[in-house]
Amino acid sequence: ANRAAGQVVKFTAKGKYVEIFDDIPEGALICNVSYKSDHYFLNALSPLGDQKSAPIYVHTSEKLVSTLVPGDLEIPVLTNIHQVWPHIVKSADGSEQLYVLIHGWNKGKYAVLKLED
Repeated sequence: ANRAAGQVVKFTAKGKYVEIFDDIPEGALICNVSYKSDHYFLNALSPLGDQKSAPIYVHTSEKLVSTLVPGDLEIPVLTNIHQVWPHIVKSADGSEQLYVLIHGWNKGKYAVLKLED
């Protein structure tokens, strides 16, 4: 992520430029990028406009597919987000559940979100 330029740039393992992700909102200070199951999880450092907290963007590398705003879920301690970690937990029956672990900028500020259908 190039926070200052508001870009997420994709490279090969050998450092060759591939592309810049489209659809990243202007002014989003993308702090970190995590990857799981064909999706990139991009956390912005701080809120945009009148958002209650920094957003988390879910991207396929081709398009933005979702935006999570923890403040909209009444999680007030996550005004600034430092990192997100997507995890898939497989149940004994083979079903899978996505969880997103969110770490706030300040020590001790974290949350776990569960994807619900």
